[in-house]
Amino acid sequence: MGARGPAKTPTRVLARRGSWRAKIRSGEPEIQPGMPPKPKGMRQLAGEAWEYLSVMLYNMGVLTEADGPSLQLVCETYVEWYELQKYVRNNGRTMRGEKGRRVVRPEYKMLSDVRKDLRLLLREFGLSPSARASIKVLNALSDGAAKPIEKVT
Repeated sequence: MGARGPAKTPTRVLARRGSWRAKIRSGEPEIQPGMPPKPKGMRQLAGEAWEYLSVMLYNMGVLTEADGPSLQLVCETYVEWYELQKYVRNNGRTMRGEKGRRVVRPEYKMLSDVRKDLRLLLREFGLSPSARASIKVLNALSDGAAKPIEKVT
């Protein structure tokens, strides 16, 4: 069973708020912004999504080198969504079942599941209007120490 309740507030945020809880916590990792290396073996469309999203997230000040696997998951899930969306658009949401009645295509159900997964993953990186309101940018980029980039090299 997963963790209960809302996600823990990072210690750095608690300290900025002046909370006493920041003083009793220890061991939370401090991660600086950075560009994770692009994984090898990604599908072409996932690679294109990586190029686009990594630059955007880095410039937003929310990407670190530790986020590589999570970003790869977003990109690969995007490809699944794209391929299923294309299939359903070409073949419809329903089909004829064994007894000749209309039934929902399994691919349409899969599309619905992947859409939910993708929405949750995008939210983790602050890629929805409501999620952006709750994220904090990392210090190095917000302080001007790191320069925004236009393209992954």
